[in-house]
Amino acid sequence: FFFCLFCFVGALFFCWFGWVVVERTAFCVCVYLQFCVCVLVFDFSRRLFLSTVGFFRTLSSFFCFFRYGTPVNGQVIGGRWKPLHYFMKASAYADVIASCGVAQAITQDAPSQAKGPALCYIRNDLGTPVTANVDVQLLRFNAPSGQEQVTLSQRSIKLLAGGGTSAFFCPQSTSQACATYEALLSAHGCASDGSDCLMTVTVVDATKGLVYCNNTLPLAPPASMRLPDAHVTVQATAGGDGVTVAVTDGVALYVWLSTQAHGRFEDNGFALLPGQPKQVAFRYFGTPDPATFKATLRVEHLQENLAAEERQ
Repeated sequence: FFFCLFCFVGALFFCWFGWVVVERTAFCVCVYLQFCVCVLVFDFSRRLFLSTVGFFRTLSSFFCFFRYGTPVNGQVIGGRWKPLHYFMKASAYADVIASCGVAQAITQDAPSQAKGPALCYIRNDLGTPVTANVDVQLLRFNAPSGQEQVTLSQRSIKLLAGGGTSAFFCPQSTSQACATYEALLSAHGCASDGSDCLMTVTVVDATKGLVYCNNTLPLAPPASMRLPDAHVTVQATAGGDGVTVAVTDGVALYVWLSTQAHGRFEDNGFALLPGQPKQVAFRYFGTPDPATFKATLRVEHLQENLAAEERQ
């Protein structure tokens, strides 16, 4: 209200003293035009201010994302890594990334149940050429022990120096057209809606053996997943600088390690299979505190946070 009043009074003042207006009609037109100009200038300034603030907020969040746990003068900036940190580090923020989706789905335009052939891509953002081994697998939640993982394809792909050099491929090993997700899942004993399987895409440097990307792709919302009961155990190392975590029965998804000791685990939020224990190192922020690490160590997973009826 006050701004509109200010613009109106300013328009009157400008038209009365700034111009020699003889006719009433010309005066009214002048006031109207000056009022509109004032409003447009204000709206542009407001949008420019908000855009600038939003840009710097995004930029600061980006840098803060990577400064978690950085010691400065003996003090630590930030805190423990959250699930998003681990997921982004293993996938979207990797130098060489691979992922799979639906070929006909376009960002923000795809329907809730996108249809079409399954299609994967790999992208190189490094400044050097890359020869990568790409492994696409399905993880079946309710398969017999030892048969949970099914390899869909293994291939070697050469990419020129980045940024953004890309290549596309089918998730399955075939020289024909890419299959749909429904056909792909049904052929390997999974439900057509993906509720009892998930897909993983791993990218490894062919010469150095360096794991660039380990992208976990859920095929259904967690609440819709049909997961088995799983009992997960965790044991700290003698020096308090890591753990050994294992599941005794069933596949455990999004296994999460936590402790009150100040630091972060090397990996977290991962899937765990029976008979395949995983060793995870712990990086301290500042002075190591093995006593606190061991006393407050805990583990949880997705099944513990879903009701039994949601998992069946």
